[in-house]
Formats: sequence, C-alpha cells, structure tokens
Amino acid sequence: GLIDGDLDMSGGDSDDTVIVDGGRVTGAIFTGDGTDEVTIQGEGVELGLGVHASGEGEAALVFAHDDEIVLDDGIEGWAISGFDTV
Repeated sequence: GLIDGDLDMSGGDSDDTVIVDGGRVTGAIFTGDGTDEVTIQGEGVELGLGVHASGEGEAALVFAHDDEIVLDDGIEGWAISGFDTV
C-alpha cells in the first residue's frame, strides 16, 4: 500500500500503535506524547522521511521486516529519531 504524505499522531497524549506491513510512506511517521509503538514488518518497506518520536512519553520502534528497508534522507538527515527503544 501507499500513504502519500505524513502519518502524524503527535498532536496529543494518546497511546498509539502503528504497524507498517510492507508498502511505502512518502512522508514521515510521527508519534506523540503517550506510550507509542511503531512496528516495521513485511517486505518492500520504504519510509520517505523516516520515523520520529516526540521525545515525550515512551516510544518504541520495532523492526520485524522480511527484507531490507529503504530509508531516504529523513528530516534534516535523520531517518530515525526520538525513540526510547529500538
């Protein structure tokens, strides 16, 4: 599948779970202030501007993919930022 743009959950204090199971996100994935988990799995994953946690709350990034992941330059050169655990 394709998400053309950002997946932004940074606007609140909710607990969020994001699962990217193959496919492409042209923008970035942003987590917010709650307890958040982002899982990258499947095949053919492309993350245009990366995965970024707000630095508030607890944020975990889990890689469970079947092949390589394509990470472009990210935001200001950072493809992954702000996570407590990877």
